[in-house]
Amino acid sequence: MTGVNEVALAITAGTSTTAIVFLPNILNQQGEISLQIKHVAVAFCIALACSLILAQTVVPFLASKIKSSPNDRKYTVIDRLISRYKRVLNWLLLHRKTSSALILLVLFSVAIPVSIVKKDMFPQMENRELGLYYNINDSYTVDRVEAAVDKVEEFLFANLEQFKIESVYTYYTGDYALSTILLLRGAVKDKERIKNEIRDGLPKLSIGSPAFESRGYGGGGDTISIQLTGPSTEQLIELSHEVAWILGKIPGFKDVRSGAAAGRREVHVIVDRERAKKYDFNPQEIARNISVAMRGVNLRRIQSEDGEILVRVEFQEEDKRNLEQLRELTLFKDASRPVKLAALADFKLAQSPNVIYRENRITSLRVSIDLKDLTLNDARREISRVMENFKFPDGYTWTFGRSFSFEDEAIKMMMINTLLALALIYIVMASLFESLIFPAAIWTSIIFAIIGVWWFFLMTGTTFDMMAWFGVLILIVVVVNNGIVLIDYINQLRSRGIARHEAMVKAGGDRLRPILMTAATTVFSLLPLCITRTQIGGNGPPYFPMARAIVGGLVLSTLVTLIILPTIYILLDDLRSWSRRVIAQVRSS
Repeated sequence: MTGVNEVALAITAGTSTTAIVFLPNILNQQGEISLQIKHVAVAFCIALACSLILAQTVVPFLASKIKSSPNDRKYTVIDRLISRYKRVLNWLLLHRKTSSALILLVLFSVAIPVSIVKKDMFPQMENRELGLYYNINDSYTVDRVEAAVDKVEEFLFANLEQFKIESVYTYYTGDYALSTILLLRGAVKDKERIKNEIRDGLPKLSIGSPAFESRGYGGGGDTISIQLTGPSTEQLIELSHEVAWILGKIPGFKDVRSGAAAGRREVHVIVDRERAKKYDFNPQEIARNISVAMRGVNLRRIQSEDGEILVRVEFQEEDKRNLEQLRELTLFKDASRPVKLAALADFKLAQSPNVIYRENRITSLRVSIDLKDLTLNDARREISRVMENFKFPDGYTWTFGRSFSFEDEAIKMMMINTLLALALIYIVMASLFESLIFPAAIWTSIIFAIIGVWWFFLMTGTTFDMMAWFGVLILIVVVVNNGIVLIDYINQLRSRGIARHEAMVKAGGDRLRPILMTAATTVFSLLPLCITRTQIGGNGPPYFPMARAIVGGLVLSTLVTLIILPTIYILLDDLRSWSRRVIAQVRSS
């Protein structure tokens, strides 16, 4: 009963702060990232609620059935560690300048790893799949596309062992084709070499230009891209080819291609307004006649004994197969003045994109880029450097594509959720401790934990990505719990009349064992995830950045909780005493 009463506030506060960390992510329904975190958060909160009930009921009951240890137990390694730790803590508390200097040194040291560690929220996944897009340049019969696909597949199947291919699956239509190449397990490390060898040996196709596209998670699974915008599709097509050629010269950029490359041929009918006016035609009338001839038009349905009959007027298929037939299209202003379309307009064959995209009602065209050994941030810098020197005509500009905007939105959302979580943690602790000072001491340990994340990522060569940010959210939970356990016990000892210095040394010694147990069990349970490349769903983002974030932050935060946190507690407690004296003097005067 005494034990339950001693830790009741600490574990209740710990559970509450844990749940509150995930509250913004549970309530935020915007975006794919929020949905992913929500499922993790709900599972955490349910498990913690159950564990809180068990910790104050079942666990004490089971503990009461265990025979107590004899009083003459041996002096263990942990006991020697506690004794030495109390001496170190006592010295640090007596030498506050040294302790304060140590705090500042740790705080400012974070600038080193932050400037070195790579940051890429959605790195390309190391999965076994390769996406080979054919980029069909026109609309063809399915048989012709199938013949081109068979040609590529014959090449791939003839080199299965060399390319370490397990299977090939191709989907195609008259204007689209994609081959999904699945590599053998263990071939991921040779992925770039295999892609280069396939590129070098691919047979030439007259109907398209096959190229690889990355299919990772995050920005919709697309290759990164930039968007060119402007009023004219023709001008955008020319600009996109120029931009693709320039970006293709940058090291690390592969398969740079214009969105116009996968277009189709079409006939442009350019109405000569002077000639049309001479025959008393306007462009709208000419366009309507062409539409009726080529597409047809539905007339009023005819009623018959068997029901309604659909009546449609259009040219026969054999009369609309080539440009010459279109030129001979006869238009009538009246029955006595038939006019050939060739007398009113000029004709031009041109390449056009399959789809015309618009951003905010402005026509846009995509330039896609596949990356090799570059992060998204590296690509952003290189693209900005090149595009700033590219001269666009008036009315034309460029922006980063969806992959970049997706990352920016995800970072913004995670930053807001993290700041909300930190604020809510402080509010919960302040209400439970009935103090504004002591929660601030615990809150500072979160900062040191994040510093530990950056240092551990630097030592292990880990890239900071979205999974690492998930790890930081979970890390905040564990770190806060350790601080609560220590600060709550210090307050209990002081409420019993023990002097502040003695209470801090005793609390540190008594709570060293549970704090180390919490840290050690967490670290050792995460070691398998730290050293393996296990991925979510088998081909999603890997777990190891999340695990390493928790381990690195927890190791440093544990040292901070045990060594630096008591000093921070004293500094804040002195600040509270000084402010009370100042307020009392002001009131008395």
